[in-house]
Amino acid sequence: MIRMNRPLHVIAWIHHGLGDVIMALPMLVSLDHQLPEGSRLTVLVKSVNEERLLQLVPWRCRVEYVNLGHYGTWDYRAVLRVGLMLRSRFPDVLIAPHASAGPLPPLFARLVGAPLSVGPKGPWRGLGFNHEVPQVLYQHKVEYYGEFARQVGLMGPLTTRIEITIREPEEQAAAQLLNVEGQNASRWIILAPGSSPVEIHKRWPAVRYRNLIERLGSLDSALRIALFGSPSEMPLLKELAAFIPSGR
Repeated sequence: MIRMNRPLHVIAWIHHGLGDVIMALPMLVSLDHQLPEGSRLTVLVKSVNEERLLQLVPWRCRVEYVNLGHYGTWDYRAVLRVGLMLRSRFPDVLIAPHASAGPLPPLFARLVGAPLSVGPKGPWRGLGFNHEVPQVLYQHKVEYYGEFARQVGLMGPLTTRIEITIREPEEQAAAQLLNVEGQNASRWIILAPGSSPVEIHKRWPAVRYRNLIERLGSLDSALRIALFGSPSEMPLLKELAAFIPSGR
């Protein structure tokens, strides 16, 4: 277990897509709140989209982002380059909830050289990580990711209250996109029901979204609903839009 009597350098390997990064945010924010003053947090992200989201959080620690830029492709060359770069910064802890299967993540952990490291439980993990977190059936990813920080004694209670700072130009652009000039943005519910083409099997059935939309609509007659997605998801969005009452 790590001692919290001095500033620490923690590396968080969060290199999955935007949805997984959002679900890792409670762990990262809880970690940020509980690390000693003067600590550093280095976050490995997949692309500029995830980095931009994390930049909206008012961090207490000094936060640095390493944009891997490989969109999930993780080969020996990238492992060697990034691992040795991080090793030169003398990290205390490596937290790797997004580590994939196979020998590359343990090799990466070895190269980083943090005295404490934690990854998902698996057949190769003992080669590089000194702590493992098993997946529990029906456990929400927010709680699952929180276990990684708890394993090494870096975190107590998990907060799900996340504050983000939106600049005025970005807020105006969002209002224009939604055509909500003069309306209370807090009365909007945003649904993003799609996925990448390779993860269609993870999507909720449309009937469940219909039930959700009906339940949300019953909470507040002024609540409005927006559907977000890519052009390839337009048929799904149109199907769900039919469930939204007129004017909502």
